[in-house]
Amino acid sequence: IEPSIGWQYFCNSTGLFRHYPPTEWSFSHTNTFDCRMRHWFTGAAASSKDIMILVERSGSMNGTRMAIAVDVIRNILDTLTPNDFVNILQFNDVSDFLIECAQGLVQATPSNLFDIKLALNDIETKGQTDLAEALKEAFEILDSHKNISANCNQVIMLITDGMEYNKTIQELFEKFNWKRGNNIRVFSFMIGEQIPIGDYEQVKLMACENRGYYTQIDTIKETREQSLKYIPIMSRPLMHSKVSNPIVWSTVYVDIIEPFRTTNNDWDCKQKE
Repeated sequence: IEPSIGWQYFCNSTGLFRHYPPTEWSFSHTNTFDCRMRHWFTGAAASSKDIMILVERSGSMNGTRMAIAVDVIRNILDTLTPNDFVNILQFNDVSDFLIECAQGLVQATPSNLFDIKLALNDIETKGQTDLAEALKEAFEILDSHKNISANCNQVIMLITDGMEYNKTIQELFEKFNWKRGNNIRVFSFMIGEQIPIGDYEQVKLMACENRGYYTQIDTIKETREQSLKYIPIMSRPLMHSKVSNPIVWSTVYVDIIEPFRTTNNDWDCKQKE
């Protein structure tokens, strides 16, 4: 306990929460508080990062699967801080940015995240699945922002209901990642039940070969818990330090902030008539 600080919060990767000095916890209504979604936790648990989220929008993702995918993305966005940079590519047989005029990576400010979350409601599912174009674009964006955005970790997050980890995809990883030190982590989120074993194994292999993590999400009830599993992986560089189980302190945290919405985002989209 640090005596010079008025109050302190503790959170671990399973969601265990403690605060000092202790106060009585209210159970007057359903409490959905999760300390792992707070900026003071994510800021301390992982270094700043550039994230490209690739979400499949093929016909097979229609209905419940897309609802789960959108909820996964929302939970991931909730873990980001202004120290992070992010963008979303939606793909089927072609790919494009979720927000057309938001090219490259944008800072994960509250205003930008608000606009991204709104745009998630407009994803339309149709067509077939072809990851190659979206993956190549994601690699190129991360490469172009390597020293100008977060300037630290770089991540690709793939949200899909299954695909072939074919030679074309492997060649892209070899060109843009493996030959460059395998510095970009890949996290795979497999959406839906009754996934063919072949798709399961290939999407899992994609994550494992790129220093990431794989998880399958069957129902919308488990999206938050499964979405947060990327954070311990991003914390590994901290644990590889010479100090055993180092204590990490976040910056000063304002306990209560009034909800707000501004138009001060990083893009200027014109309304379509």
